[in-house]
Amino acid sequence: RQMCIRDSLYADIILGGQTGVDLLRDAKQTYPGIEVILITGAPSVESASEALRLGALDYIVKPVRKDTLLRTAAMAFKHMALNRASEVYRLNLEAIFRSVHDVLLTVDDDLNLVDINDAAEELCGISRQDALGTSLESWDFGCAEICAQAMRDALSRGETVSIPDVDCSRGHVGMRVAEISATPLIRRDGTVLGGLVAVRDLTRVRELERELHEERAMRPIVGRSLNIQKVRAAIRAFADDKRPLLIRGAPGTGIDRVADAVHQTGPWRDRPLVTVDCSTLSQAMFERELRGHARGAFPGADRVRIGKLERAHGGVIVFREIGALSPQNQLLILQIL
Repeated sequence: RQMCIRDSLYADIILGGQTGVDLLRDAKQTYPGIEVILITGAPSVESASEALRLGALDYIVKPVRKDTLLRTAAMAFKHMALNRASEVYRLNLEAIFRSVHDVLLTVDDDLNLVDINDAAEELCGISRQDALGTSLESWDFGCAEICAQAMRDALSRGETVSIPDVDCSRGHVGMRVAEISATPLIRRDGTVLGGLVAVRDLTRVRELERELHEERAMRPIVGRSLNIQKVRAAIRAFADDKRPLLIRGAPGTGIDRVADAVHQTGPWRDRPLVTVDCSTLSQAMFERELRGHARGAFPGADRVRIGKLERAHGGVIVFREIGALSPQNQLLILQIL
């Protein structure tokens, strides 16, 4: 009544004590990859639909012809080969997914987490068990909100979206910088399955870049004395500080060099460095120099002039010889600061 050929099982629906459908159910539970072909002499819609629902490969009606049996066997072997190839492919992808050091998150088209790799637990502080099935938008870890926004943008555009230098410090000791990339997963027919979010930890890279910038910025400050070492240490200590700095020193001791080093070692190194020489500006010209003016604002203003404050936006502005300013202009600087 039944025979097993390697990974395929042929069974009659009518068996002593149980049915072929029962055998199909048990076989699929014990050997999920097995191919089952049921044979019956009394075909019905109910038995056929139940067999296919439980995972039967085919449903043969008696009498069984040789060519039908051979065709079904060939189909079973082909199906098994495809399943094995698919399983090997899945295992390879899973091995790659688990071994990559970058954080990888896969989501469906509703941004529900389908899978995460081990790196996510370390950088994001989430466990795979807690994350799966939840929405990326519902998580409050690190840069989850930015990841979700990047994924939404990628799905709407149908292309990869990258966001560099994202602050992922929340929940960590010290600064954590990452690059986030979101890529939609699209079938060949254009159907969107979901997406892949990759988070690369750039903290060490940025630290090395900063150390290199610091080294270059400190080169013009020549000397080995204790005072010079204190100056260098102070520059490093205030590298990320956005508060105003007062640099004091006698003429010729390198005040401009120190200001340039402060600019080069900070996060604004790629933004402008603007210098205002207070000793060369009259009281009336000083405010115009800072704020700029519109065309026709006063006699002789034949064009728009961008002020130095606007030019320095996001960067560093240096006021040289600030003691030469009038009390009114010193008050103006205090108001600006």
